[in-house]
Amino acid sequence: MIGNITNGQGFRGCLDYVLGKDRQPALIGGNMMGETARTLAQEFGSVRVLKQKITKPVWHISLSSVVGEDLSHEQWSEITKDYLIRMGININNHQYIVIRHTDKQHDHVHIIVNRIGADGKVYHNSHDRYTSKKVLREIERERGLTPVHEKRKERIRERSR
Repeated sequence: MIGNITNGQGFRGCLDYVLGKDRQPALIGGNMMGETARTLAQEFGSVRVLKQKITKPVWHISLSSVVGEDLSHEQWSEITKDYLIRMGININNHQYIVIRHTDKQHDHVHIIVNRIGADGKVYHNSHDRYTSKKVLREIERERGLTPVHEKRKERIRERSR
């Protein structure tokens, strides 16, 4: 799996992107009630006010499987929960949603997390890119998924022929 992490200021812009109709979104997981960018942004905003000094409360992660390895909604939901917990997120305290996209050749999901917890504590995501790679390798191994590095080796071999 490949993980891509970004941090942002506004939930609404991120939600507009991941819920855009042209991306064929499916809301498949999370702990929030809203279903539209507007209602979800309001929900995220209700907790964001607890720590107004935090300028980048949006933690946006996209996880992609290798081309040809399509997972079910249930598998993605389990993987994202496992991923967040291993990354140090308390999924009972921090708001998050999981959106699956089918607009690309590779199967992928977007996870949007509020770094500010319901208790006002902030998730500090230093070294998150390094930790993410480590966590994704563990998840690949444990769940029998195709390791990303194996696919890269195959592409290099094909190019050299």
